[in-house]
Amino acid sequence: MNNEFLNALVMHRNNAGLTQEQASEKLCISGRSLINYEMGRTNVPDDIVNKMSQIYNAPILGYYWLRNTQTGKSILPALAKSSLSESGLCFLDGLNTANECRADVIKICMDNKIDASEQPRFKKIVEASKDLMKTLMNFTFIK
Repeated sequence: MNNEFLNALVMHRNNAGLTQEQASEKLCISGRSLINYEMGRTNVPDDIVNKMSQIYNAPILGYYWLRNTQTGKSILPALAKSSLSESGLCFLDGLNTANECRADVIKICMDNKIDASEQPRFKKIVEASKDLMKTLMNFTFIK
């Protein structure tokens, strides 16, 4: 298990004001299980991560957990630590870029196919979309 995720488990439990004993009771697991999860000795099951996210009021735990899977790493962008203002401005910049792509998206999608001449622009649109998704995720998880 990735250290970022393990550190986040402990940090968000502490931020919720819970001891390991209190958290394990709320999670309906043994104290030993919680210790093993937080130390990385045992993989945390999906249902427990979901409960932790809710009990600790930390939905980002679910994101970190998903990023620890092979599929999550290939689909979800890594989050950058940034301030509220930096995240917000990057998000707005991404929206501006997306708006600039509107006409191309319409032109490419109108015939329901991407022909060879449209491929380069389509790839740029996809990359801009990925950048926007990353900034949106950063903006979403700012506290």
